[in-house]
Amino acid sequence: MSLILTSLIYSLVFIILTTKELITEKYDHDIDQFMYFGSRLLHGELIWTKEFDDKSPVVQYIFSLPAAFKSTSIFVLLTLIISIISVYIGYWMLKDMIKDSKLKINKKDENSILYFGTILYLTILVSVYGSFHHINAISSSLCLISIVIGYFNKKKESTVKYNLSAITAAFSISIRPYYVLNIIVLPLWLSLRERELIFDREGKERNRRYLKYIKSQLKWILILIFYITLFNLTPYIWNGNLSDFVYGIKLNSIDYVNHNIFYRQYINIGRNPILYPILLGMILLPISRILFRKIIINYYHKVENSLSKLYKLDTDIIFFGLINPALLEIMFYRKHFFGHYFTLFSPFILISIVLLLVLITRINKMINDFHIIKFSIKSISIILLIVCLITNQSVTNALNEVIYKKISLKSYKVSLIKDFVNQEKLKNRSFNFLAPENNYIHWKLDESRHGFPQKAVFRNISQGKLDNVINEHSKLDYKFLMPVKNQLCEALNKYAPEYIITENNDYSFNCLNQKTSKYNLLSKTKKLNENNIFIFKRIYE
Repeated sequence: MSLILTSLIYSLVFIILTTKELITEKYDHDIDQFMYFGSRLLHGELIWTKEFDDKSPVVQYIFSLPAAFKSTSIFVLLTLIISIISVYIGYWMLKDMIKDSKLKINKKDENSILYFGTILYLTILVSVYGSFHHINAISSSLCLISIVIGYFNKKKESTVKYNLSAITAAFSISIRPYYVLNIIVLPLWLSLRERELIFDREGKERNRRYLKYIKSQLKWILILIFYITLFNLTPYIWNGNLSDFVYGIKLNSIDYVNHNIFYRQYINIGRNPILYPILLGMILLPISRILFRKIIINYYHKVENSLSKLYKLDTDIIFFGLINPALLEIMFYRKHFFGHYFTLFSPFILISIVLLLVLITRINKMINDFHIIKFSIKSISIILLIVCLITNQSVTNALNEVIYKKISLKSYKVSLIKDFVNQEKLKNRSFNFLAPENNYIHWKLDESRHGFPQKAVFRNISQGKLDNVINEHSKLDYKFLMPVKNQLCEALNKYAPEYIITENNDYSFNCLNQKTSKYNLLSKTKKLNENNIFIFKRIYE
């Protein structure tokens, strides 16, 4: 069983899963939040000006396009295009890195390794929980693009490429701020691999080289800050909402999620078996370099400019196999972790796995003994890659979803609600509603949430998770409703629109069923009730 066959199996799975993502409505509930705020931008409403969101303005800008078409498939297609572009140019960067490392392998092996790395990257993006529907894949691909452009720009410096690398990095960080440390250290990686910080025994030009690096590092940080600020802040300045932007940033700077990230990674990795052999491979990369150091050093002594080539290889191994994953873990530790965050490791997985396969291929050619052991290890590794792929939870039901595409339950419920809304509009000419625990209804029916926070934030308020954040920022003049837990029910009764759409026993249902409620449950909605849809109407005295 060869790496080529493994790549073909991964390719097939990638096609199936991508097709599923494009034609079905099964995705993480966060996407309804993003689609909703994208739809509000089409009405001229920036986040934090009327309603609170815990994502950056850039996310809202991106989702305004799929919201205009009322289709999450547009975002999936956008993510797919950017991901293919990123891995295509990543392919050429890795090809150049292999050539530059002087780890001479034949063309067949090189091509099979590069193709496997390419399809592995795309398959990870679409297989890990969240898939192409979530914002992690597009952020990861933008991060990879920034790395690749920076790599090629180091050889022949160009202002256009430098700014393009910074722009893609700024978008990546704006979508997922967890990448900020990884992207900041790019100049350090490039300077170290080019030996720009290495000086002779007498220390000649030491200060000049250090000063040059410090300038390049500061320049990189400043241009990142410039583009991040430009993309996120400009519309707020243009519309005179600068103070709202500041308040939104302040509220988002405090993390209200409190959990052990390492424990959550442990329990969530079970949902993504595809990662088992990949994580093992990343661990094996530095271990292989250490275990076979004598063989590798002897090989490089026979290569022209041996020390410089080995030094570059070691720098790449350390940065992408150790430092970058560690920096990402540090950012998770400072905030929080959810299962779909595993996607953010994919750029470093791509580079590390390709380097590992090239290194092992070279070592294999230098060791003539232990044929049975080498064959066994290779076979076990490939079998592990395939088994962990096909047992991944994202794969198990994908074929059934593609072949037997059915209308989702939430789509059916929205169609029922839409019929009810249209009937009420014939009587009253208007139907302003709030579905406190549902974002999907709002973006599908193009209805504002009337100042109330989106579903996840509303839920966290109802559980008291945001009480400290709200109390600490009580003096901020934000225009959206952020009541503490004990005031949430009162706020619903006081500020919610004429109709409230709920489900049985959710927070708003129980709140509006109290004796002090300003709403009555509509009784002429039997079909809606049978589908767990309950509508309350405000009592006018």
